[in-house]
Amino acid sequence: MQSLPEEFLDFPHQRFREILAITYFEAEANISQFVLNVGVEEFREFVIVMFRLCESRRDLTLSTLLAKSEEDQKGYFVKLAHACLEQRPKGYDPSHIIEEWGMRIEKSPNAIGPILRMLKFVNASVEFVTWADRNLVQALRTHNLGAISIFGNILYSARPSAFFAHISEALGGSDDVGVVAATELLLSVDGAVFVTELLGRRSLERTFKLMTQRLLEERSITGREDWWKQMCRAASDRQLAVLLSMSLQINTALAPRVLGIQRQVSIPSISSMLNAALECTSGMFLIADSVSELIENSTGQKALLSCDEGFYIDVGFVEEKIAKPSFESIGRSVYSDWIEASRDQISILRSHGTITLEEAEARYGRLELVSMEDFIRGAGRDIEAASDAIRDKNVVETRKFMEERMFWQKERLVSFLRTVGQEMVGGLSAGAKGVS
Repeated sequence: MQSLPEEFLDFPHQRFREILAITYFEAEANISQFVLNVGVEEFREFVIVMFRLCESRRDLTLSTLLAKSEEDQKGYFVKLAHACLEQRPKGYDPSHIIEEWGMRIEKSPNAIGPILRMLKFVNASVEFVTWADRNLVQALRTHNLGAISIFGNILYSARPSAFFAHISEALGGSDDVGVVAATELLLSVDGAVFVTELLGRRSLERTFKLMTQRLLEERSITGREDWWKQMCRAASDRQLAVLLSMSLQINTALAPRVLGIQRQVSIPSISSMLNAALECTSGMFLIADSVSELIENSTGQKALLSCDEGFYIDVGFVEEKIAKPSFESIGRSVYSDWIEASRDQISILRSHGTITLEEAEARYGRLELVSMEDFIRGAGRDIEAASDAIRDKNVVETRKFMEERMFWQKERLVSFLRTVGQEMVGGLSAGAKGVS
């Protein structure tokens, strides 16, 4: 009997090929071949397709990738697992697999990066949170810096409220090593909360100084500008004096930022500023170049100290530097508010029986025909008034800030500079005077 020639069928359509491959590898006899090849780079896209479309092998695919990541120095398998989960079907919960994997590898070098990358897909279980919580407490007690970092980051991701409670308690303790470790952890995860905790340490100057020292040792505030400004603006004069004195000792590049100076890389010596303050008779000092976005003339840039009272910014000057919001942006906002208010008014009239249903529907219809352009043409005066009101509010708030932080009375500045000088002499060993 003559055998028939072997025939090969070609399926040019990509989806056909994917379905056929999934059907093949899903079978019990072939799944080991799939597992063996998940690390082949040419196989990468199919692994993602297999994970997305093959429900029966989805958990196995993810478990395999995470297991192989434990010996992977290049991070290929974690990145592939992440790519799979980015395309996971709606309703799929990988939490139990990721939690088991995280608990298994937490002691591995450089485990924190891969774990945190995968935790975004986790709905943390009670067991997982309890595990991270217990280990963080133990790490803080024993000063295990590596464990503090990994369990702190895990708990922050899984249960922020529990994380902040432990950090706040550690910062309030009497153990310097624990305070520094908690500070480093908080700096790495949430700058805004760091500011709150730092400025809240009014009765614990030792803690305030330890936290400030660790902050200044970071050398740069790149990426932290917003909360750095928030910190310096909210600090009391006493706290600001400690910040300035320590920056001059630890990281002089940040000293101008403490005073709100954005464009200068250094400030005069404390003694020269104090002498200038004592010799000046005007009674008012400009402490920044400052708010550099507002003062752009040569006088403002040069005047760090010893400005005449006549230079004191008046509302007219601030108004020149704070532009009104654009007519178009305010127009859009006013138009939206007007449409909503008009709809509400029609509904009220209808509910009170003042107009019939037909009249209400007619009014709604006419309202729909009013375009934003038509509205702006007819409400220009209202829009201008709204723009003026917003600008006036900004002017008031800016002047209030400048009066509080940018311009100081002579007595206040002298006291401040003397405190800075005393702090520089006393350093971190100064007694607990209370930062208030």
